[in-house]
Amino acid sequence: MRKIAIALSFIVVFLLSSCEYFDVNTEDGLSTEEIIEGLKTALKLGADSSTTKLSALDGYYLDEAVKILLPPEADIIYDNLSKLNSIPGGSIVTATIEDQLEKLVLSINRSAEDAADDALPILTDAVTSLSITDGWDILNGTVPGVDSTKSADFDSLAATHYLERETKTGLIGVFSEPMNTALQKPLVFSVSAYSLWNNITSSYNTAASTYNSLDILDLWDDIQPVNTDIGEFVTTKAMDGLFLKVGEEEKKIRRDPFQWAIDIIQRVFGYIQDHI
Repeated sequence: MRKIAIALSFIVVFLLSSCEYFDVNTEDGLSTEEIIEGLKTALKLGADSSTTKLSALDGYYLDEAVKILLPPEADIIYDNLSKLNSIPGGSIVTATIEDQLEKLVLSINRSAEDAADDALPILTDAVTSLSITDGWDILNGTVPGVDSTKSADFDSLAATHYLERETKTGLIGVFSEPMNTALQKPLVFSVSAYSLWNNITSSYNTAASTYNSLDILDLWDDIQPVNTDIGEFVTTKAMDGLFLKVGEEEKKIRRDPFQWAIDIIQRVFGYIQDHI
């Protein structure tokens, strides 16, 4: 009976040791759980910093890396303005459209800045619920399933790219509501971005229709009308800018994790610095 008890004791110790090993999965004292916590903390820091910067006045508008330009349909309008000058009153119409297009650039960027505050809880929820199953790969600068994003000085965006890949489509859907609300606000020139775009497309489409009707002999190429969902376009571009800024913060953390007085950041990213 004593031998059986001893044997059982050894089995229990072995099982407990095995369970501890698989649960913690340590490597040189750093556990998988710590890595995941460190990565998520870094992404939350990036989300907080990026939304703070982009929600400030000119956060989008004066930052060429994230500034939102006009949708591709605006190029069609610009390309055809010279043709519209040939219709009665065309010069006035084209001058008005050009002026409104310039105002629209500022207006949509102001809308993105206005909506950026609402992006923080959206991004934070995405990070919190993010399932990271390849923490070591991401920490080492590799996005699971794709080529390494590691560079010579280890300015990796692996965590940001992973977050973007796993959550972007859903985030755009959630972010569209505050973005559309912002686009409806008269933030610039006492008119909303939506109103500006509707005025532009309406004036352009009316002038294009007139131009097409004047081509009695069918010698001119018809000008096609323009329609687009500017809300979807601006939301996507605004989200692209947010991810870009989150990535910039990830780079900063990887370069010098000790500038943040956060133990898990120092422990996780300090570890990888010591091993590259």
